Order: sequence, then C-alpha cells, then structure tokens
Amino acid sequence: MVSGLGSRGQLNISMSLTRFVLLLVLVVSLLLLSGANAVAAAESDDPEAELESVNFSESGGCFEPVGVRPPASTTDSLPNRGLPTSHVVRGPWGDTFGRDYNGVAGSMVSWNVPGSRVGDRSVHELALPAFEQVSAGLEAAAAEGKVYEITTAGTWVWRRVGGRYYMSTHAFGITIDINSATNPYRADNVLVTDMPEWFVDIWRDAGFCWGGDWQDIKDPMHFSWIGPLATPGYGELPDKVAPRGTQQSFTVTDLSTRTSIGGPTSEASYGLGDANRDGAVDLIEIRSVGADLHAAASMSSSLFGSCSDRVGVVPGVGPFDRAIVGDFDGNATVDVLVLRDGSDAYVLVHDVFSGPSVSSGRLSAPVRADDLVAVGALDRDQFIDLVVVSTDPGSTVRVMHGPSFSDGGSAE
Repeated sequence: MVSGLGSRGQLNISMSLTRFVLLLVLVVSLLLLSGANAVAAAESDDPEAELESVNFSESGGCFEPVGVRPPASTTDSLPNRGLPTSHVVRGPWGDTFGRDYNGVAGSMVSWNVPGSRVGDRSVHELALPAFEQVSAGLEAAAAEGKVYEITTAGTWVWRRVGGRYYMSTHAFGITIDINSATNPYRADNVLVTDMPEWFVDIWRDAGFCWGGDWQDIKDPMHFSWIGPLATPGYGELPDKVAPRGTQQSFTVTDLSTRTSIGGPTSEASYGLGDANRDGAVDLIEIRSVGADLHAAASMSSSLFGSCSDRVGVVPGVGPFDRAIVGDFDGNATVDVLVLRDGSDAYVLVHDVFSGPSVSSGRLSAPVRADDLVAVGALDRDQFIDLVVVSTDPGSTVRVMHGPSFSDGGSAE
C-alpha cells in the first residue's frame, strides 16, 4: 500500500493495523462472493493455450498489441551488463523460456547461420522452428539469385539491457544481431540499413520483430522472435516451465526510496503498474488538470529515478475525483479508470503511456466520496473487477465485475 510521498519525493510504503483488519474483512467477503466463479475458472485453465497467447513483440511497429517486455533484472550486474547465474527469471518469460540461467542454458540448441561464414550460433529450442523457417526462406531466395551476406551474427548472451534494469531478449536465445557495422542502433529513430527488403521480409514472415520497424528508436541489426502465435504452423506447444520453489506467504516490508515524481498532492491519484512492460511495478501518478488527464511513471527499471520516457496526456477526460490504475483490458499495458464521486459514470483510458484510447460506461452503482475503492481479478476471468467498500457502519462490500463492471453482489 502506498501511504504517501515525502515532500522531496520520498516514497514510503507501509501497512497500518487498521487498514490490515479492513483488508482482511474485505478479502473474506470477496471469497464468499466469488468463490464459485473462481473454482469454475480454475477447472478450465489451459496452460498450453495460455502459452500460445503470450506475445513477446518489442514494438507496436512489429505486432499488435505490444508484447510483454523482458522481466526486471538485478542491479548486481557484471561487466558488459552480464547477469549473475543466480538471477531468477520471473513472469511469462520465465514460464516460457526458463526460470534461471541453468534452465535457459539447458534449452540452447545450435543453428547454422545461412548465407554466412560465421557458423553455428546458440538459440532457444522453442525459437528454433522460427529460425529454421528463416533458413528455408534464405535458401529459396539464394536459388533465385538473391543473397545478402551475413558477416557478423550474435545471439545468446546472459545480460541486461544497457542503461536499464531489465533483461535483454538476447538472454533467452530468441534474438540475433546481424551485421552491426552497417545496421547501427540509432536513438534518434533514423533508419540506417543495407538490408534488402526481401531479406527483412523473410524474418518477418517467420515471426520475428525487426529493430528497423521499432517506433521510437531504430536497431536494424536486431531480429527478435515474437513467439509461437507469430510463426506459421508452429506445431505442438510445450508445457509451462515449473516454478522454482513452493508457495510462500507474503511478508510486510517497509520501503523508502526517492522517486522522480516528487511530493504528493491531493489533486493526484497514485498507483502501481507496469508502465514499460518489464514485469516489475512502477509508481504511477495521475492528475486531473483542467479537462485533461496527466499521467507520469517513476520507473523501477531505473531505480525510480526516471520518468521522462513515460509521460502521457489524454485530453477531454477531466475533471475527475479519483483515478485507479490497472490493466483493465488484459493487454499488459497501464489503463486508468476515472471516477467522479456520487456518479455511476466512468471513463476508461486504455494504454495511457502507449497510444491511449478512451471508452466510457456506467457502473452498477455510484461511488461516493467516502467509499474505499480497490481492484483485483476476483473471478479469474482475466479482467479486473472493481471493489467498493462503504465506510458506513456495517462496511458494505460491493463487487462490480470487469470489463463492463456489472453487479457481482454485495456483502456486509
């Protein structure tokens, strides 16, 4: 629970006994309301279908929606951005490619780079069918007299991204950098490449995201596999990787750190969300400024010290009384639910940091100024539900099921 920010940007996270008791009452009530739905959903879980739906696209220029960014990395980096072998891989990337260095390393296989003198390179066994499709495409092109010589190629390196604390796609063996000297990385978003279009198309058709298609920067040496859903005829999918350990209880920890957002204000709402899709939570600030919604994120990938790359302004949404951060449409981006006290009307801002769009509707009951509001995926249908707790005597708890926030009942 975010209890406040110091006057100079000091973030204090704590949980008081009173709020803990209220939360405990809330949880028990929600279990009574949604237990049957949760059991039904659990019986229908399909791990293979879940894995098939995972999208690792690095940019909307390659595939929509934008995929899940590689997970957060330890700040205990080795030289050249290397990661210690003890580093744990969390989230969908761990589910798919391996939970740690040994799991990922044990999944590496050799792939011979076609049309080159560089020989074999290590790639993840799950991505091998896509790389083999590239081989077939390049061989067919060579038979037609079309050749692009590959002089340098780099694939698997257990490391993080430069200047950020999240893992590189190279750490999973699903990425290759080709001819870096003539296809340089450009932070100014200017594309410089000597790759012919037919060569790039072969990689695209096999399910790879090309760095030359990125929307904000350009890295044309870089091809990264999007995942099974982007590779035609991929075939049988593996099971999710087993967890490393057993289920553990939560512990309450106080955290203090300086942030780039600054001090708190009664005119802003605060929440936690994954603004850059790296699997780690960032601190989100939402303000009502006239008729506009202003959003800023203090990024955990830079130790909460940077927010300049995640700022959003959505016109025509304000004024409003409270804003709730969450992934309401289930596409791994930050959405904002805007509410006005005493009203049952809501506005939902989708993808506030990456091309926002706006929808609206009505809640099953109005939210009053003194109500406590929380969100959570209570019925396990992959959509976030809204929970409203009345502070009147009796503490009525009402659940409104997403995505339409229909009435799920109430309990006292």
